[in-house]
Amino acid sequence: LILTLSALKLPPARSILYGWNPLVIKVFAGSGHIDVVLVATLTATCYFLARKNLTAAEVSLGLAIAAKVAPIVLLPFLARRVGVLRTVLAGVACIACFVPYLGAGRNLFAGLQAFSSGWQFNSGPFRLFVWAASLAGSRADLLARMICAALIATALCALCRYDDAELGTFARVATIALGAVLLFSPVVTPWYVTWLLPVAGIAGIRVPVFFSAAVCVAFLVM
Repeated sequence: LILTLSALKLPPARSILYGWNPLVIKVFAGSGHIDVVLVATLTATCYFLARKNLTAAEVSLGLAIAAKVAPIVLLPFLARRVGVLRTVLAGVACIACFVPYLGAGRNLFAGLQAFSSGWQFNSGPFRLFVWAASLAGSRADLLARMICAALIATALCALCRYDDAELGTFARVATIALGAVLLFSPVVTPWYVTWLLPVAGIAGIRVPVFFSAAVCVAFLVM
């Protein structure tokens, strides 16, 4: 993070917003959540883009997607910066991480399927959509998930339209894109918010910092 800030000629002190963040200390130093791999590889993607090392940036984002599927929404923005064909390398890096688990067969993504179809926690707009859909009839949960997916897709399309495709602004679009995913997600556990903190620090966006403080309240009901 400090190296990325330096490469972009930004104040290295911004790294304090991540390194001294109580949520980061709690969920990584205290709980050892795997999301730290996503945070590290996503930040590395920003660093390699800042240094114009496009190949390393693609591999880093592929590893981030392998750690948690959410950064897959960043592929269009990476493609605009490195080219569509070169973005294939991100997919190769991601798929390579799954090779040791191919023995699971059709159950390889069973956990993801269960998570995406049934889990709920700390969901804001999603719960509102479930309530509204329940007034119209059955399958309110499925309809609410479809609505949230459509809203995320709409937000990403709008962001693509206004994205300047500059290497140094990838952190900004990553913050907004992943923020949209969390905003409309049925599951927002506190450690998910750590995804936003390093990229928000690079982009100079403070909202995720305040969000990271507020989301700690969720620990009281877990």
